Amino acid sequence: MIKLIAQTLIIASLLALTACGPTGGTGIDQAGTTAAQETQVAALVIQAFATMKTETPQATTTPSLTPDPTMTSTPKTPIISVSVDTNCRQGPGHVYDYKGGLMVGETAEVIGRESSGRYWYVRNPDDQGYCWVWGEYATISGDTGPLPVFTPEPTPTPIPDFTFAYHNFDMCGWNRYLEFLVTNTGMVNWESFSLTVRNNTLALVTTVSDNLFPDAQGCGVEPPPARLAAGETGMVGTMPFMHVDPTGDSFKADLTLCTQDNQSGMCLSKAISFTP
Repeated sequence: MIKLIAQTLIIASLLALTACGPTGGTGIDQAGTTAAQETQVAALVIQAFATMKTETPQATTTPSLTPDPTMTSTPKTPIISVSVDTNCRQGPGHVYDYKGGLMVGETAEVIGRESSGRYWYVRNPDDQGYCWVWGEYATISGDTGPLPVFTPEPTPTPIPDFTFAYHNFDMCGWNRYLEFLVTNTGMVNWESFSLTVRNNTLALVTTVSDNLFPDAQGCGVEPPPARLAAGETGMVGTMPFMHVDPTGDSFKADLTLCTQDNQSGMCLSKAISFTP
């Protein structure tokens, strides 16, 4: 661009000088005039090239690439799974009502945790709402750090209850005794019992009490549990008190369970009638 400007200036100068030069006169005047014109043109050329050297070239701007924004992953809700089928309850503990179950192979979203870290508050896998899962057999996938710590609702008032039913009669030598299955369906542990059985047909009565729940089998007795915990099933039996087969006889059994040894504490009694 600058070169073109210089050339234009030179040409314009030559034309100007030619136009202004004398049109007549002696040869000496014309030669002198020509020499003066050439000198002026040379000066213009030098000035044009000097302008080319001193002009600052315009910097060329190279566009820069803008880096792509860094993608950040959004934290996902932690997921719980279990290696053993686990109950999901209204609160963190077996004293709370059953609300559902997390089975092996199933997963559930973890919404919160209990302060001790032993229970997880999850979306109920069996129903709407939420419930608590024991963490003993649980595996958590995901970051549990941001999870809120929930305070569970108060522990429900323990309700004592049980069921029992005639199971079998057994023999030890010539003597026969009766066995009963007992299931703790309440929220307290039973620590002792008293059992009275009446054979109405033969007018025979026997009573036995203990701080254990023996499982009598024939003439042997297996190591008895010291208590009947909530949800467990055990067995109680009479002492041998008959020498004849009780099949067809009319019986009544009264069973009392208590929360402390020696039939003390909170006690509950139930009765059944049966015929072996």
